[in-house]
Amino acid sequence: MSKNSVSQTINTTPANIILHLTRELIANYKKFCDWFEKYLPIAVVGSFIVGIFISNIPAVADAVFSGMDGFVELYGTLAPLVIFIILAPSLAQMGRARSGKRGDFVTYAISWLSLRRLFSLVWAVLFTWAAFDLSFFGGGSSTLIGSLKTTGENMVFMFLNSQYFYAMYLAVGAMFIAKRYKKFEMFLRRILRGVESVGQYVIPVIPAFMLAIGVYVAQLDGRLGSQIVAGYDEQISNLSVAEQSPEVDQQLENLIALRAEAEANPNLIKGLSIFGWHPNIKGEFGMVWAYILISLLIGLCCIIWHFGLLFIVKNKVKGFSIKKYFSEYWIRVYPLLWSTSSEALATPLNLYLVKRHYPSVRTRVRQFTIGVGSYLSINGTMICVIVLAGAVANILGINLTAVQLLMAIPVVFLIGFGVPGIPGELLLFAGPLLQLLDFPAEIQPVFLALYLGLQIGLPDSFRTGNNSTDDCVMSIYLNEQYKSKFHDDRVFIDDYLLKDMSFTRIFSSLVAERLAAPTNGQTMFTHELDTVQLENNQTQPKKDKRIRTLLRRCKELANVHAIITSPRGDFYRFRLLQTLEVEMSLEDLIAQKENEPVEEVVRHLTMLQEHSLVAETVTIGKTVYKRTTNGERAVNAFRALARRLGEEGSSKIVHAEFGVNTISFFLRAYSSQKEIDIRKPVIEFTLFEIADMLRLTPRTVEGAAVLDKLANGEILVYPNGGNAQMNPHKARALFQYLDDLHGVLGRPIAYHLLMENIFNQKSNGSSLPETRDKQINREEAS
Repeated sequence: MSKNSVSQTINTTPANIILHLTRELIANYKKFCDWFEKYLPIAVVGSFIVGIFISNIPAVADAVFSGMDGFVELYGTLAPLVIFIILAPSLAQMGRARSGKRGDFVTYAISWLSLRRLFSLVWAVLFTWAAFDLSFFGGGSSTLIGSLKTTGENMVFMFLNSQYFYAMYLAVGAMFIAKRYKKFEMFLRRILRGVESVGQYVIPVIPAFMLAIGVYVAQLDGRLGSQIVAGYDEQISNLSVAEQSPEVDQQLENLIALRAEAEANPNLIKGLSIFGWHPNIKGEFGMVWAYILISLLIGLCCIIWHFGLLFIVKNKVKGFSIKKYFSEYWIRVYPLLWSTSSEALATPLNLYLVKRHYPSVRTRVRQFTIGVGSYLSINGTMICVIVLAGAVANILGINLTAVQLLMAIPVVFLIGFGVPGIPGELLLFAGPLLQLLDFPAEIQPVFLALYLGLQIGLPDSFRTGNNSTDDCVMSIYLNEQYKSKFHDDRVFIDDYLLKDMSFTRIFSSLVAERLAAPTNGQTMFTHELDTVQLENNQTQPKKDKRIRTLLRRCKELANVHAIITSPRGDFYRFRLLQTLEVEMSLEDLIAQKENEPVEEVVRHLTMLQEHSLVAETVTIGKTVYKRTTNGERAVNAFRALARRLGEEGSSKIVHAEFGVNTISFFLRAYSSQKEIDIRKPVIEFTLFEIADMLRLTPRTVEGAAVLDKLANGEILVYPNGGNAQMNPHKARALFQYLDDLHGVLGRPIAYHLLMENIFNQKSNGSSLPETRDKQINREEAS
């Protein structure tokens, strides 16, 4: 049997086939999730209405109420764990923000964004207070001090006894540990990425959950009255067997009175009052009507807040036009945000539109604000949390007060640092809010079920639209502050965006290990870069060998590209390479560069020597420099790029400053198996596909920088705010340029280190390390 046939037999074993089919199934399901997410609001509203219609089927209603009880119990167990998992990495990332002169702008920006979020919570409380005519004081007191005292006592009790607050305390502790131990922080971030990935895959389940909510709220009046009475019976039974005391007797008497009241008035839906208007929500489709009204109310609160922010920016930024903002920016990005309920999917379009319509916003400020805004600028989410709590309390007739909502602001503010930016993220706030507001125990499951159900769909759309459009307005404002206060603080923003590359290093080493060291001749199926297609018992790599090799050495490619294209000193290093076609001494080079100090010329020469682009030799007692074969290849690579794209095209790629993340993303996009539309001379990527390819970047801000650099180099453009388009001619030219640079790299660095070690051992007269085969032969001979 030939070697190839043996390899094919191994590669098509049942285990590998099953693994491949599983990966293909997961990939197809992910595509379905991406497609389904576009129509999520329609599916959610439709499922809610269908649930209302089928609620009269007894078997369906029984199953839903039983399942909802189980979900509420499970939520109490899982929610604290989820809060810790998403909050700890976010706090750790915030804790790494530097101080001092270089960190002044970042500190200012983070503080300003956080303060706006705090103001949005206060605004939401005031709006809720006015919309639902809440009393300001409560807890049996008619004064502010008395109300604060009662609410404060409840909060202290919750701080000491609530599992949700235990999770927050652990997250704060993890932040300090992560600041000290980098590996622990990376571990937390990987867990968070896993949670976000799982969140995307469960999106198709949301309509099913909404259908159950429709059944639940339609039958709420007729069923939960008896459940509350049963809950009172259980509490009375527990107190009856407790040790008797005056306090126990008083509690027992109160419970018996409450049970009698609940039995006499089983209807839980008390109605809805919005600015003094009392719509009828007790009919067959009453809760559908309530859902629409509450969603519109949340949208109104978000729009008023956004207008307030626009007027502030108009007052602070000269030349800012609200009319232009709505006609050129808002109308293009808001529909996508509203329809997907996902800030992450709209990030590429948001970056492009802000750059196009507000070119005065500095690149680093725009990337930083839109990237960090994904977890700091979530004003719409904060508004939705508060307004929805007031609406559900109003429906159930719970006496909620403005002071209670105000006292809940710190906890909501803290949890907000960890929201994942996916549909249904208000799940994280429901449990802590429920305990903070100190609702009666028997009504808590009802409040929780309504809160979790009504937050999905339209409210999600309104809060998402507000979150991302706020990013644009805030980037304009922060750019103005940057110019007036921090114009010398450019270096730190670059450093902040790219300082944490450990995830990329881990990923690159993993890929190199998997590609370079297959086990027993088997093709590695265990990584995305090696995905194969089984057809006619043969394996075909999804990415060809050249692309996989370039991906493996992205960091080295980025270094060489930066060396030969650095714009410092009017591209002095590249011109130096061109000049050193002939041997030249240091004195000759200094004479050509009269304005540069000697140290600067030596530094450039040293850098070129470190990358084997220039060699130093001694001729007739004089040290001279000349470019090497690798230096010749580097010059030819850039000249070839200029010939393919022209001087202007190659200049744009140079000024875009492609780094390791940008090159890695480009190679993944270039190697994608896209179907070509013969009617268009471009390769088109949807925003969903762009977002998917960005998953391998270390953080959101790095992804934002990647898209921006590719747009600056005109490799990836967004015509008319639509899908991303890649010009095949320019993409091919860039790929050939990277392939030429790979020729400059030669063998991997590890090979040269090994050869250097062997040479040193030979020079020292020591014997080379004994191979395993020689060792076995020697042992057998002895």
